[in-house]
Amino acid sequence: MSLTQKTIKLALPLAISLALAACGGSSSDDSSSSSTNVGFGSNTTTDTSDTSTDTTDTTDTSAEVDTTTDETEAETETTAVAKLLVYASTTSLNSDSAISDGSSDPAIIYMMAKDSDNIALSDVTFSPSVSAGATLFEGEVSSDGTLTTWELVPEEPRNQTVLVTVSSGGITETLSIEIVGTTVEIDGASSISMNTPTTYTVKLKDAAGEGLSQQSVEITSSLITTTLLTDAQGEAQFDIQPTSGGEYDIEISALGATNSKTITVSPNAFNLDTTVDEIAVDTTQAITLAWTANGVAQANKEIYLSATRGQIFSNGSSVEQVTTDANGNATFDILSSTAGGTVITASDNTTSLSTSLPLEFVSTTPKYLNIQADPSIIAALGTSSILAQVNDINDNPVKNQVVVFNLEDTVDGKLSSSKATTNSAGKASVVYTAGNATSALDGVVITSHIEGVAKTAEEAMSGETFVEEDVTKLTVGGEAVRIAFGFDELLVDNSPFYEKTFGVIVTDNAGNPVANKQIDFTVTSIGYYKGSLGYNEEAGQWLYNDPFYDCSAHVEDIDKDGWLDDGEDYNNSGTLEPTNSTTISGNSATDDSGQATVAISYLQNYALWESVSITATVTVNGTEYKSKIEQKLHVLNADITGEGSPPNQISPYGTRDCEYNDIQLNGVTN
Repeated sequence: MSLTQKTIKLALPLAISLALAACGGSSSDDSSSSSTNVGFGSNTTTDTSDTSTDTTDTTDTSAEVDTTTDETEAETETTAVAKLLVYASTTSLNSDSAISDGSSDPAIIYMMAKDSDNIALSDVTFSPSVSAGATLFEGEVSSDGTLTTWELVPEEPRNQTVLVTVSSGGITETLSIEIVGTTVEIDGASSISMNTPTTYTVKLKDAAGEGLSQQSVEITSSLITTTLLTDAQGEAQFDIQPTSGGEYDIEISALGATNSKTITVSPNAFNLDTTVDEIAVDTTQAITLAWTANGVAQANKEIYLSATRGQIFSNGSSVEQVTTDANGNATFDILSSTAGGTVITASDNTTSLSTSLPLEFVSTTPKYLNIQADPSIIAALGTSSILAQVNDINDNPVKNQVVVFNLEDTVDGKLSSSKATTNSAGKASVVYTAGNATSALDGVVITSHIEGVAKTAEEAMSGETFVEEDVTKLTVGGEAVRIAFGFDELLVDNSPFYEKTFGVIVTDNAGNPVANKQIDFTVTSIGYYKGSLGYNEEAGQWLYNDPFYDCSAHVEDIDKDGWLDDGEDYNNSGTLEPTNSTTISGNSATDDSGQATVAISYLQNYALWESVSITATVTVNGTEYKSKIEQKLHVLNADITGEGSPPNQISPYGTRDCEYNDIQLNGVTN
């Protein structure tokens, strides 16, 4: 529950008093009309024309109460519900209210019953329900028993209308709650040329601006009709390649949100081209722009150039623009000292024509090999991922390297393959499956080396690069134990720190709790980001500005030993990035329910700019079992929804590309 929700509930007794006063709860006069004016009531009108009571009759009733107390008490017990008041704290509910951490508040549903004299009844049983798309959670009853509250949260981040129905005493009231805030957008050029493939990006976000992953997005147009699935950042891409000029509308829809974009297709042919898809780092590659309009070469046109990675050169000098020759062509070079993808964009400011060319810079000379087993302790017949990371001397990931894996064990284990090829991130992996037996501690040994590359200086020829082989070890344990590791939505502000609590449940194979077992917790940094936040008026919160740099592929402590080793200082800052911004409170033992908790604490200015891995380890019968959570450090919702500057407005790792050394220490940039 967020601090805002707690505030609402603390204010509930005052709200009850005001509500009863406004509704006439202490009077026999019918005040339903005035109560509706102040928000007490529902979408269904209740007929109260027969509820007015004569003053003389009321006095007589009071006299009866004085003389026949027992009869009055019996009558009170059977008082019928004559009126039902149902209202909500809001008529619209943000789509992130039950989905993202630090989410918006739920909708509070208030319920009150009255008798024929308009007196609020206590201890009344209500039967609330909700249509598909949301969930009701039982809340609280006021101290006098007259007001009941429930909480409504969405089941999914879909824009939709849900109906809340409440029944009591044969009366039914219905409220409509709108779930809103999910948006879908199209990013890409508004003016393109025909016969040229152009990439567009769809971004699907909830009301908090968080990307929604694994969601279907419908694309409809005369140019393309398809269904996409969003990635982990809530994005998806598609290409269009018009064959004729004109204006085209592209409509997108997802989770009840819709949007559209009008594309103007020019009869111009405006293309970037090169002979390769991959470029070796520190090697120049020629790129050619060709521009014709209705078949006529566009000579002496000034073209603006940019690239997401690398520098653009012409005639040996760094440039941002080139001029087409008599054939409508312009040639330039691109060069990068770091590996990774790049998108080269060329545009003409007079016609708004734009075209892009995706390429990848790759390192081809490996220097370091590191392999790890995840997890390193498994049960018999269990599996572990054997992960290899290959980098060059400058810590660039090296693609297309064949890593060879060799197994030595005595428990009849198997590797899924003896070889794997590194991807763009320099990673390759195979799977180890244990046999039906237990091993000694570190009894499974897996050795790896890079195929075709010398493993020692002695093996290497004069001047030849060599890469030392690496080893990882596993233990195959006995009785299997399961660990469930998770967290809630709460984040505590303990300025200048944030604190967050995690919970662990340890059970055996039958689901029985494993009590009195020590849980060891560790936290390590696994990624960091550079850039800044800017206030978005439409979203009502601080969001990432462009440019935003994900430097997770350049975590410098490759061997995770805490020391700055040779080849690990990617940006030449003299320190390891990311730093240790997060601490963990320590270890704890499981209780009788097999449960334990631990809290992490981190500096507020690191929120959203660093990712960590939190590991819980328990030893049972001499065997270790592990579970881990990997996540970006959260920020308190209240700190990024106000227009005042948040504590994490600028990344503590700087605002320039990952290769640059601009670490900020005590407000000073190196």
